Amino acid sequence: MAKGCTKPGEKSPAWIFIELFRPGINTAIERAIAYRERVSQFCQEVLDAAGAPGKPKSGLDGISVAPPVIPVEAEAKASVVSLK
Repeated sequence: MAKGCTKPGEKSPAWIFIELFRPGINTAIERAIAYRERVSQFCQEVLDAAGAPGKPKSGLDGISVAPPVIPVEAEAKASVVSLK
């Protein structure tokens, strides 16, 4: 533990507070790790499909990537609502 921090005593209010949220925190950590692995795998597949130097480029077989939609200033008009 960091300097100045102490472990809360068992059955104390601080310990109970920590224990209430521990399952959700552990689940969130596990899901974040799984997400990172999926993203890493996807990135590796995209890079492999794009081809490394010296390898023939095969394209992104079966992977569909849409370009981002950027609103044009003329299309991004805000409507004015009057509350009278």
